[in-house]
Amino acid sequence: MSTVMQHTAVRAGQHLRWSALAALLVALVAAPAHAQLAELTVGTKARVRAPSVVVGRLTGVVLTRGADSVTMSRENASPVTLPLAALTSLEISRGKSHGRGAWKGALWGGGIMFGLGLLLPMEECTDSGATRRCEPVSRGESAVFGAVGGATIGVIVGAIMGSERWERAALPVRVGVLPLRGGGVQVAASWRR
Repeated sequence: MSTVMQHTAVRAGQHLRWSALAALLVALVAAPAHAQLAELTVGTKARVRAPSVVVGRLTGVVLTRGADSVTMSRENASPVTLPLAALTSLEISRGKSHGRGAWKGALWGGGIMFGLGLLLPMEECTDSGATRRCEPVSRGESAVFGAVGGATIGVIVGAIMGSERWERAALPVRVGVLPLRGGGVQVAASWRR
């Protein structure tokens, strides 16, 4: 009988430890969502995913912000209110970068013109008086010349247009505590990046 009592005492002690640990975990991570999402303020441009509310990724400007929801504008559609708990990803715009735009323009322009140079090789033509003579250029040379020209144009256009810079924001940690039938508790935590 003393063995049974000892076992019960150990289970009760374990239950208290796990309960205390669960309470501590909840206290540490259960800060209000609006405190953890401080950057999601009125006027901020953001990209979010909330599959239970909208299909795909929503890019818009925060119109209103409550303790547990945010209303965002949508292009060519009425604004939508999203519960903060429904967000599965969040990115905040940091404005346009002209250097990044130039880099992306160079890659796109160079890549497209490289491909076109391979598919549609150029000809090199010379005029000598009354006659004009054209000879095909190799596909490799055509691709290289095309890539250089396309990258040059891409740098100029990309630098003028700029490229949006997005920074991923951490979403609040969610904690769940579930009492177990035989005593003790089950603690689960989830977070999204």
